[in-house]
Amino acid sequence: MQENDARRERETAAVAEVLRNPGNSMVQAASRVMTVATRIGIEQLRIKTGVPATHIAAETLAKKAMDRLEPQEEEPLRQYLESCPTCSQHLEQARNAIKAAISAQQKVPKVRPSLPTPMSGEFRSASPKNIRAKKTKRHPKLTQAGGISNSNLITWGLVLFALFFGVFQLTRPSAADRNSTKDIQRANLLPKELPPVALANQFPANVASAVELMASGRCNDSASRSARFVERSPDDRLLRYYYSLALLCDRQQENALQSFAVLRSMEGDRFWGENWWYAQALYLGGGDEKAFTILSQIADSEHGRSADAEALLNRLIANR
Repeated sequence: MQENDARRERETAAVAEVLRNPGNSMVQAASRVMTVATRIGIEQLRIKTGVPATHIAAETLAKKAMDRLEPQEEEPLRQYLESCPTCSQHLEQARNAIKAAISAQQKVPKVRPSLPTPMSGEFRSASPKNIRAKKTKRHPKLTQAGGISNSNLITWGLVLFALFFGVFQLTRPSAADRNSTKDIQRANLLPKELPPVALANQFPANVASAVELMASGRCNDSASRSARFVERSPDDRLLRYYYSLALLCDRQQENALQSFAVLRSMEGDRFWGENWWYAQALYLGGGDEKAFTILSQIADSEHGRSADAEALLNRLIANR
């Protein structure tokens, strides 16, 4: 009951915010609704997963999810997301929520809202005598001017409901949800570094370009594109290695573990940093003891990652 009340309060606040500044067209108004709903969804997700307020503004992530960032904002955000897997995951969730919301909204009976805008003439034709404050049935805490009808509020409420359905479904705790609080906490303990792509030049240009997407933090894109090449060349150990790294970088722990398992079963010498990344995949997927064993072996060796492995092992054990 409390969760439903909280949802209704967020929906009411979002409707009020949109109506205060709806834009000059229905397209702008719809975009505004989705951005507001996405921002509130990210804020709620952060509350549930304990993300501190020091992270980048939820409004910025919402605009990125809606492709509404200004050009000068793109590069700083890209650099920030490279060092913050939590916000990268939240951005991906927001994008998925928007897709789900659009799909859900398409199932709502279509009503053509007549939301007045500064260009519609409805505000200009409203005289002081015709403007009065009154309560709405669906949103009792929201007052409206005479130029805005109950049907408009209900219509936008339906749109927001569809959007919130997509956004907040993703915030419900679930054992199958790879972005659960526990998963995010684990991901935050791992080193914030992108996998190396130095050997990508051994591939044809189209394969190399897919692998090199990781260098700019586009790990999800790299994994998606590399998957096709892995299917075509299942015996290519280097390609499988990079595919596994892309999945790990994208924090797809189950898929990463499965891919690493295939990699470990393939013939051929192990790559220089393979154990280092495999240990992280194990930890991300809940295989603590095995991950600790591998990290301990690296720390006790003369490997170039020995100091990194020891530091990571101590940090993971301290946060058990």
